[in-house]
Amino acid sequence: MADMAAMAAMADLTVYNIPPSPPIGIGARGLSLSFPAIALLHVYWILGQITYPIDATVPMVLAYDIQYFAMGV
Repeated sequence: MADMAAMAAMADLTVYNIPPSPPIGIGARGLSLSFPAIALLHVYWILGQITYPIDATVPMVLAYDIQYFAMGV
């Protein structure tokens, strides 16, 4: 009985009256979260880029700890 009702409801759907889907992408969460997230990703990328050149001056474990701290933020 429920299958018949579902099939009847779907029979009325066409390409022209499909319900709108929710927004996807940056608009779904808003720009207020997107820009800080991208900025933090850039900070993490920069720390990843300077981890290896500073290996000679700072113990490698400390360099990785700094990088993982930034990843945790």
